[in-house]
Amino acid sequence: MNGDGILVSNEIIPLRNKILRQNIAKWGFSNCIVTQNKAEDFKKNAVQFDLIVVDAPCSGEGLFRKDSNAILEWSEEQVKVCSVRQSQILEDILPALKPGGYLIYSTCTYEKSENDDQIENLISRFEMEVEMPACPEGIVKTKYGWQAFPHRVRSEGFYCCLLRKPGNILEDDFQQKSISTKKEIHPELKNWLIQADQFILSQHEDFIYANSKDVKALTDQLSNTCYIRMSGLLMGQLKGKDFIPSAELALNLQLNDNNPYVELTFQEAIKYLCGDGITTPSEHLGWHLIKYQNQNLGWAKKISSRWNNYYPKEWRIIHKPTSYQ
Repeated sequence: MNGDGILVSNEIIPLRNKILRQNIAKWGFSNCIVTQNKAEDFKKNAVQFDLIVVDAPCSGEGLFRKDSNAILEWSEEQVKVCSVRQSQILEDILPALKPGGYLIYSTCTYEKSENDDQIENLISRFEMEVEMPACPEGIVKTKYGWQAFPHRVRSEGFYCCLLRKPGNILEDDFQQKSISTKKEIHPELKNWLIQADQFILSQHEDFIYANSKDVKALTDQLSNTCYIRMSGLLMGQLKGKDFIPSAELALNLQLNDNNPYVELTFQEAIKYLCGDGITTPSEHLGWHLIKYQNQNLGWAKKISSRWNNYYPKEWRIIHKPTSYQ
């Protein structure tokens, strides 16, 4: 996205949404919003997107090779249920696509009713235009899209199709709306960020967030109909006069990397990621970035001769590698 777009990721299932937020945080970008909604909630909003990717819930035939549970869950009735659900999702989300915008539709199944038939419906009902590039080697060209089979390519089975909505994309002006003019809170916390003047700090309960003006404006507009689970960068938490930096801040590309740090060996890094203590010496007290091969892993705080590990419990390695044990 060349650093100048905004990614809105949506997952309605709470546990999957939590994992989604963790994965996005580990990429280190601040131009991201995560919602937890049905597709119809976007239809109620005036926001329109240049590109929408629908990775639709499906009957999962493409996962049979690696997941025996996918076989047990499959049935002809499940195929029908998925087909109806996919049609509804596509119908609900299309109003959120700009004229001239692109839609990528994908599944991990081989069922025609869940793949090409869905595309045919989009073409006939909504005049969507298929714009598939040349088919890569090993991929099978269907009537409208691409089908990957595990015995032909190094992949699980999946289907995808690229479509374009008729019309020409017009620039929207959401970045001009909903910009707060109140006195900014905790401006000293911007010292943790590079290019700090590009961010607006906000506080929700004890948590501090940093957003660019565009991300904040889009978040404000989406929040009219959507449940926002993440917006921009969670910088950390205020506890009294103390600021506790977040794991997301440690991984973010906007972090001002001027804190003391500790470079760990592989074995020490595994211990840290498991939530164990740190024994590496440091002449400094307070917050330290924990690194492995110059890559940030998270935070630890040195208090006197003791270290506190601040790697989030929900991110920790549960099953310790044999080499570590």
